[in-house]
Amino acid sequence: MAAPADVVDATPTWWQSVNRSLGSLTLRWLVLVVASVVAFRSSIASIANSVSQDLELSYVPVVVIYAIFAATATVRAGRPRIEIHDRETDVIVGGITLVLAVVATSLLAPTLNTGYRMWRVDLLMMWIFIGSAGVLLFGLRRVFQYRWAWATLGLIWPLPSRLVRYVLGDGSLRWGAGVQLLVIILLLMGGRRSGERRWWVAPVLGAAAGAPFILLNPDRVSFLVVVPALVAMAVGGSVWVWRCRDQRPHGIAAPAVAAPRFGALLIMVVAGIATVVIPPLPPLQEPTVLPADGPHREPGSLIPAGWRQIDRQDYPDQSTYFGVNASWVRYKVQAIGPHTGPEAVDAEGRHREMVIDVLTTQKQHSFDLFPIGTTYPISRLELSPATRVDLGDGVTGQLYAAVDPQKLLAWSMLTFTISLPADRAVRHPDPDGPPVLTQRITLLLVDDHRPSAQFPKPAHALLDSFRAVLTSVLRGQAQVQVPQIKNADLLETAGRQELAQRVAGAR
Repeated sequence: MAAPADVVDATPTWWQSVNRSLGSLTLRWLVLVVASVVAFRSSIASIANSVSQDLELSYVPVVVIYAIFAATATVRAGRPRIEIHDRETDVIVGGITLVLAVVATSLLAPTLNTGYRMWRVDLLMMWIFIGSAGVLLFGLRRVFQYRWAWATLGLIWPLPSRLVRYVLGDGSLRWGAGVQLLVIILLLMGGRRSGERRWWVAPVLGAAAGAPFILLNPDRVSFLVVVPALVAMAVGGSVWVWRCRDQRPHGIAAPAVAAPRFGALLIMVVAGIATVVIPPLPPLQEPTVLPADGPHREPGSLIPAGWRQIDRQDYPDQSTYFGVNASWVRYKVQAIGPHTGPEAVDAEGRHREMVIDVLTTQKQHSFDLFPIGTTYPISRLELSPATRVDLGDGVTGQLYAAVDPQKLLAWSMLTFTISLPADRAVRHPDPDGPPVLTQRITLLLVDDHRPSAQFPKPAHALLDSFRAVLTSVLRGQAQVQVPQIKNADLLETAGRQELAQRVAGAR
């Protein structure tokens, strides 16, 4: 029997479906974005600073595009989903992890003084915060349906990419570009439709188009790290569009949570608490820039006046952490006589020996990733707080003392960081490198005056950074014995002379 003429089809069209759900989705995403910015404003400000200065984390805003592409791959695959939802489970899972993200950040931030910027726990917790808010606003099953999009958003946490660079690679950002390209290729493979012929065309063409761009030099321009992935995404996505040119688009799936008022309120309350309990990130180090004009154009002597060089050793493997063109040179020197400074010759007439470590890099902010406490096995020792010392020319040094309670041995060190013209920093600067290099100079004295005394050697920065973080977490606010800084006058005298020679140039 024919339907009456006045009966209207109640099935919504594609545009009606979009129009009905778009307003609700916009409000939910607005709550999620605003709450994340409010709760982790310091972390987001650091990312904005990285973008403005073209630092390593300048790629993070592009991760949002990767996540949208991952959601597109999920929609294109069109796999069946189970429409069974438990609101109580959403609130329990989302609420607990939301609070956990804020609490963990507030507790770990002041504890992880050493290596905090290397591990960036705040970005990990921000990712967990965003995912938890998504569970409260959209439902656990809906978040799980788009799990690859939420997982891809985890690229905002830089540690996994850094582990690949430092463990498997040479520290170059090209390895980070390769990781992002691999993620896009996997998403192109995951967007395969059931029964689709030649589904492999999109990932193969994407990989072929993006791989050559890994040869760019992201170590000079950090933002180039995203180019291979973006090219692969554009090429592979174009293949998808061409294959779907005759198909009618689907409507937007409605969120599993019909009325997320309680979830939105909880998210905003927790975000407000986070603004109070989460401390701001420590500022990036800005080394003093030494003047470019001087009586000489060659680098000044690295051996302070009153000392003589008795040994020299290179540590090329440290370039993995401080840039592909970084160098670590250790000079072992000996005091010439008592006129060198106080305690240059001990009561038994032995001339003191000292180690001078000169770390030179084109990437000054690598010192923020690996501070002085992560480049020596200091995390296993008792370390004194830094004592600031004025060395002249606007440079401030830090004095430390470290004690090994097992070997009953103590060290004293003075370290300072400077930036200076490349031709004054090294004998043969890289012609394609930047005009300014950054150096961290560390002077080390051991309490054992014998010639056989052992100085702490440069460690694997990544491993010692992990030890420093683990030690900080386990110790917490526990009190440790603070060693006394010995030989401070001798270190200050040598440090001032060393800096004066760097300023003046070769003599």
